[in-house]
Amino acid sequence: MAEKNSTNTAANRVPGRPFKKGQSGNPQGRPKGIVNVIKEKTRDGATLVAFMLRIFEGKIKNVSINQRMEAASWLADRGFGRPTQSVHSTGDMVQRIEFVSDDVECDPNTNTDPA
Repeated sequence: MAEKNSTNTAANRVPGRPFKKGQSGNPQGRPKGIVNVIKEKTRDGATLVAFMLRIFEGKIKNVSINQRMEAASWLADRGFGRPTQSVHSTGDMVQRIEFVSDDVECDPNTNTDPA
């Protein structure tokens, strides 16, 4: 019976769309007050920072250099903010898009297939 139910349920699902259109997978959202609970349990994040500092400083046994670097990155991101990232274009992207679009037959005014 379980096989029949699971097959029937799976048949009604569309890959990548487990919920009906417009239906949320988490209708009630994040539980209210979860941020306050985490802040309280971690002394407003101080416990988390102390833990990451211990990793960074190598005070925890069997911590690899990669883990220490991750801790350094975590601490720097939260202490100083993540650095801004900029994207520069030389115009090659436009040429690449034109090159790819030459292989596709479509009406450029409507973005649809002419057929």
